[in-house]
Amino acid sequence: MDRGAFPIVMSLSPVISRQLSGREVGHVYQARCLAAWQACGFRVISVNAPAEVPRIRAFYPDVEIAVAERDMSALCGKPLVPLAEMVAVLRGTGNSVGGIVNSDVFLQPNDSITGWLEDHLGPGGSADCLFLNRLDIHHPAAASGTVYNYGFDAFFFRLAALSEINLDPFTIGLPWWDYYLPMSLVLERKRLAKIERLPLRHFAHSQNWDGNSWDYMFETFRDRLHDRFALLERKRGGDIPELRALMAQDQMTRRPSRPATGHDLQNAGGGRGRRHREAYSISIADLIFELSDAVSAPAEYRQ
Repeated sequence: MDRGAFPIVMSLSPVISRQLSGREVGHVYQARCLAAWQACGFRVISVNAPAEVPRIRAFYPDVEIAVAERDMSALCGKPLVPLAEMVAVLRGTGNSVGGIVNSDVFLQPNDSITGWLEDHLGPGGSADCLFLNRLDIHHPAAASGTVYNYGFDAFFFRLAALSEINLDPFTIGLPWWDYYLPMSLVLERKRLAKIERLPLRHFAHSQNWDGNSWDYMFETFRDRLHDRFALLERKRGGDIPELRALMAQDQMTRRPSRPATGHDLQNAGGGRGRRHREAYSISIADLIFELSDAVSAPAEYRQ
């Protein structure tokens, strides 16, 4: 693979809003994120539903756009792009590696970081997937902030590692996708590693998804992976406290199942049992860290 052509996909938003000192800076900020990834040497592709493409072209004329063949409107009422569509676009580039990132995070420009990632993900590399936590900042130019440990906003991986994973219906813009992707990889015995000392900055804002979507995607996650967690607990539960905690929380969240059909976000159970479901989510994040290695970015990349 040619150095400097590392492809990453995101889904630029045509309606992003961020406030700075009472001013709307959403598109200015998102453009800054886009430019930062491009300055790092990534090939950035925005994957969008057809109806969004004209506005994305108008706001971001220098970005490569891939038109999604399907979106999640039937499920959530918004034209969000499923992970499976994003991975299909990456495969279409012909590269063996790629990345998925949220459109509102950025690294400081460094034109050799892609080579470092390729070394770790290529033949003889140390991982099948590398991921980053974000650093929440309260000004786009801030150098310091607060690490957010219970969500992941950037993944870089060998595309072959995802070949056996059913990614539907997980979607950037809805909760739980950033837990499902790494957990599925670990359960497929892929090597997962967190990149340390490489700040991924994120201009903090209020959450845009609602409680129903959180509950629906939680139940989908739990139902999809429960049997595999139970098997892992039987094999390794004695030496992984985080796994035992997860299975205990799983028991507390049990409730009658419901059909996973379109528009079910309107009937996903509201806030019932939310305390136990949130504890379950914390256990998942802790388990991801426990089952991952750590890779420290070289000194020249640290910010």
